[in-house]
Amino acid sequence: MKARIESGKVVKYRQIPTVLKHKGTTILKADTLSPSKLEELGFYDVVTPTHDSVVHTLSNLHFSKTIEHTNTITGESSNVAGFTYDVSLKELGDLADLKLAKIDELNKIAGKMLSETDFYVIRKMDGCGNIPATIKAERLVIRASIQRNESAINALTGKREVIMYSITM
Repeated sequence: MKARIESGKVVKYRQIPTVLKHKGTTILKADTLSPSKLEELGFYDVVTPTHDSVVHTLSNLHFSKTIEHTNTITGESSNVAGFTYDVSLKELGDLADLKLAKIDELNKIAGKMLSETDFYVIRKMDGCGNIPATIKAERLVIRASIQRNESAINALTGKREVIMYSITM
């Protein structure tokens, strides 16, 4: 992805336009220009900084003359000019609130799973039949999964850990 400053604002381009207006001149086949010619026209790469999207947010796309760039083939690091973002920490909330939200998510998943066999329980409570052994076993497994996941969530000590915790039933 490329970007350049136009009328004081950063404009991103997934592709360089085929026809480009620059200083009163029309440039045809602009999408075939060399990287150095594109830089002369103000087009530079957008370099996304390394970040963890769970706990970081990207903002303020801006031009920088010194962005650290690592060559994916050679592994060599160098400074390049281009557009980049500022990285900042997200407001994640209180650890206890994050745990409650994750446990609420767990209960919704489990509730949906249990609702599929609630008919048998209601029918038994109405005195109209028994719950098949396979259904009883299935519901016990779900309830055990609830307890296991809830204990695991409550044992977590970091906000990122809670956010990233994957509920397995």
